[in-house]
Amino acid sequence: MGLHLKKCMSISKVDKIDLVSRCKATGNYELVIVADEPWENSDEFRYKLQEKLNNYSTYFLEGQLKKEYPDCRQNRITVRISSTTSIPEDSVHFIEKISDAFRPHGIDVATEVLE
Repeated sequence: MGLHLKKCMSISKVDKIDLVSRCKATGNYELVIVADEPWENSDEFRYKLQEKLNNYSTYFLEGQLKKEYPDCRQNRITVRISSTTSIPEDSVHFIEKISDAFRPHGIDVATEVLE
């Protein structure tokens, strides 16, 4: 599901769903966070990332995704963080912790660095 993105969204816009993507081969949907700004090593940045992820999980868990995309029949969803820059190790560990908390609720969190 390779994406080629223009500068359009950011982690800082915590109340926005950046992108809903559907795989042509499987029909499965993904919610994509477009991280197009440099990663910061700060509590404020991690808080914004956590808020963004929380909003994505709410969008899925409360049924908004299925309401907007009625052909979505998934009981699990992947939230993909697509970054235009490398993700620092401390942020990777932070994302792993959040992913562990979301997994039992049917949400997987994945990361990718776009070239």
